[in-house]
Amino acid sequence: MTRVVDFQPNAASVAEARRFVKAQLAAYSTDVQETAELCVSELATNCVLHAGTAFRLRVVLGNDSVRVEVTDHSGDNPELQYAHPTDEHGRGLQIVSQLSDRWGVEQTSPGAGKTVWFMLRTA
Repeated sequence: MTRVVDFQPNAASVAEARRFVKAQLAAYSTDVQETAELCVSELATNCVLHAGTAFRLRVVLGNDSVRVEVTDHSGDNPELQYAHPTDEHGRGLQIVSQLSDRWGVEQTSPGAGKTVWFMLRTA
């Protein structure tokens, strides 16, 4: 089953994206829900702060995993950073990398957008 929703590039969309993911994953464990919420929060925040574009959130429910995709319209590739303990930003992809079972970036079209995705095992 796949669910898709579009969001505007504003701070309220980050909370809306978390609520959407939580609702889609209601049948899964609290751990899966909370991990997905945190990861999507980081990716949605990146869309708002760095891409500055509207974004699409797609949740794909599989037999033993869930895949969450966040697509924006910026041609800039995200970079996995290793923030200094005093840095206020720069940990988003590091969090996604640590908490998800797999993650990656796919170009939607050259210089016109990308999808950042992560997968979580549910079984």
